[in-house]
Amino acid sequence: MAYNSPPTFNLLSIGHRGVGKSVFLAGSYAELQFNQQIESQRGTWFEGANAPSQQMLDKLLSYMRLKSRYPTPTMKITDFTFRVVSRSFRQDKTLCEFRWADIPGEICRLGNSDFEAMMLKSHGCCVFIDAEALVRDPKYLTRLEETIKQIEVISSLATQNRVRYFFALILTKCDQLKAGPATLAKVEQQWQSLTQQLVTTNAVYRRFKSSVSLITMNGPAVVRAEGTSAPILWLVSELSKAYQNQVPQTLGGDVDPSQEAHALSSNHPPALRSKVIAMLAALGVVAGIWVGLTHLLSQRGPAESPNINEEAPVSTDNEL
Repeated sequence: MAYNSPPTFNLLSIGHRGVGKSVFLAGSYAELQFNQQIESQRGTWFEGANAPSQQMLDKLLSYMRLKSRYPTPTMKITDFTFRVVSRSFRQDKTLCEFRWADIPGEICRLGNSDFEAMMLKSHGCCVFIDAEALVRDPKYLTRLEETIKQIEVISSLATQNRVRYFFALILTKCDQLKAGPATLAKVEQQWQSLTQQLVTTNAVYRRFKSSVSLITMNGPAVVRAEGTSAPILWLVSELSKAYQNQVPQTLGGDVDPSQEAHALSSNHPPALRSKVIAMLAALGVVAGIWVGLTHLLSQRGPAESPNINEEAPVSTDNEL
């Protein structure tokens, strides 16, 4: 079936409390605003598709500028809908829309019905990892075990339902790292463990680093973002190409949209929930592999040629 109108994609966000999901979203918007000012004739950006989304985004960015500090971790699910716009010689074209749910970290776990319902309705996923904790906290890899399980379940569901699904792996708080050979080597070493499961499941993914700094002088702070907009633009670009001529397919496959929100409630145990439960049971094996891998990495020396900027995409096209 031909799909000629701009599609709408649901982007899932995975990350623990305080990893920087809200800051990332505000930084992405700030970076694209700055790019528009430099090159007004052409470019790609996103903006609120409705007044509430735009107002919430502006409020988030204004807080960072006026208070000169990052917002507190998200306390409740906040839904945004954005329009991705491309400008060429002052002609604007809507390429697609995407929905983004800013999710409290404690909800981002398998077994939470709200998270699982959003997972089944998603088309792509942003996975957030704290770069500072990855380098400085020896227990952080253990904390990320839940993230690995989530990636495994999503990849398996995508394969079973023959869904074109995309992952953006995002290192946040890179501005808080002191760049140097030892730091870069440790980041690269930890990266390898985090991407191992994606390699084994043949998932389509790409790695990104993100930094959002608050520069304070006289007056409001300046939000300086680097690399924050690239993950979202890459995701919607790949999804737009994959579903150029057809209705986008969610991770849950051909689930009736009116039933998706209830698909994982305890009173509605359909086949999809059975699949998730079966995969979680199988992940007992994955957890064992994870423990062994973590131990192995702790015994290894630094990589000979680490490169925090290296990306591992299946598709290298990063333009809309």
